[in-house]
Amino acid sequence: MLELNHDTEPQVLRCFRALNPPPYSSGTAIWKQYRDFEYTERSNQSLVRALHRMQEGLCVYCERRIFTIESERQNNERNRHIEHLRSRQNYPDLTLTYSNLALSCSTEQERVKSCGERKGNRELPILPTENHRHLFDIDFDDGSIIPAQGISSADEKRVKDTCILLNINHKALCFERLQILNNLQKIHQLPLLTAEEKEQRARQYCISKTVIGSPFAPTLRKAFTKFLL
Repeated sequence: MLELNHDTEPQVLRCFRALNPPPYSSGTAIWKQYRDFEYTERSNQSLVRALHRMQEGLCVYCERRIFTIESERQNNERNRHIEHLRSRQNYPDLTLTYSNLALSCSTEQERVKSCGERKGNRELPILPTENHRHLFDIDFDDGSIIPAQGISSADEKRVKDTCILLNINHKALCFERLQILNNLQKIHQLPLLTAEEKEQRARQYCISKTVIGSPFAPTLRKAFTKFLL
């Protein structure tokens, strides 16, 4: 899961909120009004663009790649939606708060929902806006996201509950992550290479998989720490 640090909010969102300040009786209703306003103002989906840039083109929850608006138009396919970290239903007054917004993927793999589509109106134990990177780790054996060693039992439960709620450890996602991890292990099994050459190749591979915009890059940066120093 990404750690979000929202930058300057798009002007169209700020203007609409100034014209329609909270409280809101219905988060769903005010969100529809905003989307209509954004279309009328021809802002060219400035909110989506701002969130896509902030998130380095990755889903806020699973860290898979999300299409740019231009790619969507070319492929006639959309694989993302704007996510309310705190739900519109339970926190209507946060509906237009920029720091409560993110991009989530909308892709079903093997007919299994994950991320924002799985979360729905439920509330996350750990939010992407929290300092949480130290709480999560990746299992090199199966590619699943697990609680980091040494954290409290309360935080361990929060990590597990967050993973379950978002379904970010379903089979297809774990397989994608495991492929990357297995390729790293294969480097160390290459014949005719010295230990130093294997370490160098491993480091180059880790760098290539953790550049900005690479799927799972934030999680892999932590997993590959020793190769990136």
